[in-house]
Amino acid sequence: MAIDDILHTSHPLLHSNVAHANNKKKKKNINFVSLAKWVLKFTMWIVFLAWVALFFVIPTDFGSELYADWIAATNESLFGYTGSYLLLYSGPIIIIAFLAVPYLLISGEDQLQLQEYSHKNFVYFRKKTPRFRLWTFPVLVDGSLGVVSAAELIGIILFIVDLRNVNR
Repeated sequence: MAIDDILHTSHPLLHSNVAHANNKKKKKNINFVSLAKWVLKFTMWIVFLAWVALFFVIPTDFGSELYADWIAATNESLFGYTGSYLLLYSGPIIIIAFLAVPYLLISGEDQLQLQEYSHKNFVYFRKKTPRFRLWTFPVLVDGSLGVVSAAELIGIILFIVDLRNVNR
């Protein structure tokens, strides 16, 4: 008996009901992963928006009272006032970083970007081709500033132009 005879049998490796059960498990797993990613992303957005709102609320009277209460409640810790400020302003960013770790672990390599196109009533998918993007397009590659993208170069030029206008 040759190896080809063994490898090319006419019997399927899995019965159809087992394959169907595995397909259901995969769909449930995909739904769970999708829900978990959505919850993590939603939580990260809520924390980020609350952190941004913090900067707009603190200058108000209500925010000043909350700010004073926060400092009074947390300045008796080991780190004092510095720890209070650090926790208030960088705590949400640290929370976002800790939430991003499981999000990236769950998403893995599924962030493949596909472009959809149709031809003769069929839908095809292909990888998106690289395009010119202003924020990632390298303009200066081997300079004193390292790799400078087009957006960074525009920012540097606007900063220099603004400095010239201030000096007048």
